[in-house]
Amino acid sequence: MNSRHWQPAMTLLLAGGVFVSDLTLPDVIAAEFLYVPLMLLTSGLSNRQWPLLMALVTTVLSLMGHFFVPDASYTVWQATFVNRLICIAAIWIVWLLVDQRIRAELRLTSMNADLDARINDRTAALQKTVAELNLEAAERERAQADLHRQTQLLEGLMEAIPDNIYFKDRDGRYLLINRAKAQRSGLADPAVAVGKTDFDFFPTDHAQRATAAERRIMDTGQPQVDVEERLVWPDGSISWMSSTKVPLRDAVGSVIGTLGVSRDLSAHHAVQEALSQERDRLRTLIDNLPDLIFIKDADCRFLTVNRLLVQMYGCEHETDLLGKSDYDFRPKELADVYHADDQRVIRTGEPLVNREETFRTDDGEQRWVLTTKVPLKLPDGRIGGLVGIARDITSRKLAEQELQVAKEAAEVANKAKSDFLANMSHEIRTPMNAVLG
Repeated sequence: MNSRHWQPAMTLLLAGGVFVSDLTLPDVIAAEFLYVPLMLLTSGLSNRQWPLLMALVTTVLSLMGHFFVPDASYTVWQATFVNRLICIAAIWIVWLLVDQRIRAELRLTSMNADLDARINDRTAALQKTVAELNLEAAERERAQADLHRQTQLLEGLMEAIPDNIYFKDRDGRYLLINRAKAQRSGLADPAVAVGKTDFDFFPTDHAQRATAAERRIMDTGQPQVDVEERLVWPDGSISWMSSTKVPLRDAVGSVIGTLGVSRDLSAHHAVQEALSQERDRLRTLIDNLPDLIFIKDADCRFLTVNRLLVQMYGCEHETDLLGKSDYDFRPKELADVYHADDQRVIRTGEPLVNREETFRTDDGEQRWVLTTKVPLKLPDGRIGGLVGIARDITSRKLAEQELQVAKEAAEVANKAKSDFLANMSHEIRTPMNAVLG
């Protein structure tokens, strides 16, 4: 049985035993003082009500023991009464001490409970903090690993890309460049460029233009895309570059500099220049040839014409014909013939060579041309149109007509001459035959 249950019962039994002893023992024996150690037994209890109850019970029993004793002299009665009062005082002093101890113990228990609760709360909070710190540390490790991986990828990308890549701060100082940019700038190590500006690598006029453009990009937040520029490098070489520059922002979106990518277009520019020269030569050639030259697409629309064809069609500029067809300049019957020939060349891939064609100009003059049309093949082998050359043979045709007329006239004259001579011969022979008879 739990001590909280048997200890009060045992104390009550002992109190009863003391009461019986008090009644049976002689008056000279102060048995009532045994109630005091009984009160001390209640000090082991945690309930304040039970010591108070025992104090009341022992007080009542002590008083009852005084009144139930046999008759004695007044002196003895007075002495025993005083003893009982002292005993009762001792009982209540012990109760007071026991009550204070129990209250102190309860307060201590409460404080211990509060302390345990606070310790548990602090422990839980500490465990949570430790878990959060561990999580934060793990996330930081992952972030560092991701950052390291991204840095490696960026470095690998910058090393592999042949274009010039560079990062600058708001003052135009290089923060980072790739190896291609370093080599083009005459540097063995990209780190040498860090902290320098364009004024350290380029002529002043170019550096000033670049600085102004980058400041405009940072102020407006608008990128500069595919701007071609001519650069003179530290080694004196000249190149054409296509530059794209965008604002460089931090984590909160503030502009902290610029990011630029420049691509060397020198080879492309040289090819374009060569193509331009070839185009100019071709244009000079076709514009000065005495033939009509044209290029048409698969829908028989003019893509290119020479100056003579522009004049023959009564236009002022080449652009007046581009995108148009023969139906815009010739009668439908004649345009149908041209269109059918064009489609046959495009469809079959077979050229049309030296076809004689005739037409009348706007002023009614009849002209003849000798036309050759060949298919125009695209890079993939498909036929995307045709190239035509038409030579004006009007003079030759007119000469042929005049020659034919002259020939016919000569033939008529020869025939008339023959007829005349035959008649004259007949007329002469007839009289002569009569004379010669």
